[in-house]
This record gives sequence, C-alpha cells and structure tokens, in this order.
Amino acid sequence: MTRTHSPQLTVVCRALLALLVAAVPFACSSGTAMMDAGSDAPGGDVSEASPPSDSTPADAAMCPQIGGYYDETGMCTMASNPQGAVNPGGRYCVYQSGCTASLSFENGGLPIDLTSDSARWQFSRFDGVVMSSNLACTATPSGSDISWTCHQTILSDVMCTLTWRQVALAGTTRECNCDLKLQDCGTGRCTLVLPAGQLDTIPACVAAAGTVARGMPCTRDSQGIDNCVAGTICTTVGSGPMPVCRPVCTRQTDCAAGQDCVWVSGLAAAGACVASCTPFSSTCSATAGCTRVTSADASGATQATLDCTATAGGADGTVCSTSSDCAADTFCAPEASGPHCRAFCDSMHPCAVSSRTCRAIRNRVPGGPVGLTFCAITR
Repeated sequence: MTRTHSPQLTVVCRALLALLVAAVPFACSSGTAMMDAGSDAPGGDVSEASPPSDSTPADAAMCPQIGGYYDETGMCTMASNPQGAVNPGGRYCVYQSGCTASLSFENGGLPIDLTSDSARWQFSRFDGVVMSSNLACTATPSGSDISWTCHQTILSDVMCTLTWRQVALAGTTRECNCDLKLQDCGTGRCTLVLPAGQLDTIPACVAAAGTVARGMPCTRDSQGIDNCVAGTICTTVGSGPMPVCRPVCTRQTDCAAGQDCVWVSGLAAAGACVASCTPFSSTCSATAGCTRVTSADASGATQATLDCTATAGGADGTVCSTSSDCAADTFCAPEASGPHCRAFCDSMHPCAVSSRTCRAIRNRVPGGPVGLTFCAITR
C-alpha cells in the first residue's frame, strides 16, 4: 500500500526499484527514444545506465552469482518528508554470464557491475539537456536473497532499502539466467515461460524438448511451458488469435528480409520475427492486421514499425490501450480524451467521417515508419 507522499516521491516505471524523482513520466528502457503518435512503446526521455567498471572480474568464481528471477519488496523514504514513504514491488530477471550481469524489466534493462564481493547498478534519467535524477544501488549478495541499499545523488535525502527474493518455478531448472539465442542451458532448452499470475514471460531452462517446428501452431502447458523447438517461441504476435512458433530475436538483423523483430517479452528482452507490411495491402494473413507495433532496430534499440499482428477488431473511435486492440489498418492514437483507435488514410482511402482530417503522424523515432497519415480530429 502506498501512503500519501510529496510529488517528488513517485514510483517510476510501475514501481520498478522505487526510483524516486520529480513527478515527470519517463521511459526505463536504456536507449529508448521518445515515441511518436500511436506507438505502443512507452513515451518519455531516454534512460541510460552507467557502464560496468573496469574492475569487473572475468572469472565467474571471482564474483557473486546473482542470475535468477526475483520478487521485490522494500521501502523508500525521503528525510525531509518522513510521512512520504513508498513500498516498491515487482518481479525482475537477472541474466549473468561469467562476471557480466544485467537486470531486465518491462521495456528496459540495466547492466549490473560485479566486483569480488559486491553488486552495483545505477539508473540515470536525462531531461534532454542535463541529468535530473540518479539512483545508485549497492549490495553484498549472500545466498538466494539480495538486500539493496539505494540513494539518490540528485535528491540526496531519498533512501531505499530493497529485498530481492529468488523465485523458483515448477517445471524449470533455471529461471531468467539463460539465453534464448545461444541456448546455453546445457541439457534441455531455453524458452519463454509464463509464470502463473504474471503478465510477462521470462526465459527459463526446461527439461522437456520442444517438438513443434517454426510456423506451426503451438500450445503452453499448465506450467506455462511451450512446445516449440529450441530457438523459437510460442506467440500470437504476427498471427493471432492462435499462437504459432516463431524465430526468436533481439534485433532486426536476426530476422529475414521483409521481417521485423517485434517485442513479445520485456523481462526476456526478446522478440519474434514477424512480416512487415504497409496499410491497405494484402501482406497479412486473414487472422492478422497491419498495425504499428514496438520492435527492435539493428542495434536492439526500440523503434516503431508496421507489422502483421493479431488485432482485436476495434473500429475507428474505439478506446484502446495498444494497437492490438484495434482493427487492421488502424492504430492506437493518443488523444486529449485518451487513446482511441484511428484509421490510416491516403488518397485512395479517405477518412469515412467528415469530422476527421487525413494528417501526417509525427515521427520522432529514428528508423520508424515515415510518411504515414491517419484520420485525426479536425482542428
């Protein structure tokens, strides 16, 4: 439960690690750019993390082993406002290879700096000109739980104490700490698993071998484990409403020509290769539509692209949260009254409603689609 607190004491990125900064929304993803109208990725400023120090040992035996799936609890307080306490919470993945580790969360990630007996990560927010907040957390890991002590270097009176407790899942042999592309589980395979009660999948090692080939319909068992062959993931992205096995990717160059790497899991920082498209074309299947989605560019950074994906059929004017709520050839557009499905348009496909004007979508995403127009409210 969150008690009344000052505007400076705000939980950022769905309470991720209790980042307490001025009440201005921003994105958590390292390298994430401000999205233009209609993007499904979070808007806001670019968030960057400090690089690991040169003191990180190369041998895994020389540093703490912290890879795993964690449930967070804790408390953040401000000395100048003792009543303004916030209880953070959430689940996060840590991937570790040797003494190189990274923290993954929805739509973002951070490197973790490991020394011989400690761990440290640092989150910085920039307002486009100068750094406006900076949260640094340190711990001395021992056992399966990690206790972090965090402080703000901008708002120096903000302190956080966070506890990460490792979560084990039924049917898996290792959670979070495997690579979907490298397939580094040893025995078994690394695949995306959907934990009970959670909305996002995580990478995990499972003993059961997948048997379903790419492009074929797939299922998940009661433990959230799919039956796709290694190197593919079970998803409705690009097909819908029935899931199929699609090649896993982390950047656009992992996919074949004419495909994009569309994000399917934030905690895994993974996507699926999906056919790109243009509005009003016949590229997509009968069960998918062409709409704007969040994908990875050639470097792995977030971008907005047009791809075939499952759609819910929401007509122009329907309230939406993402473009998957909308019909083919429409997308979820932010408006003063809240996001609504709005139709794409061009000279051959004019707006059906007289109160709408075919207007260009502002594109502030490098590499994103350009020249798109949609039926906007006439001003």
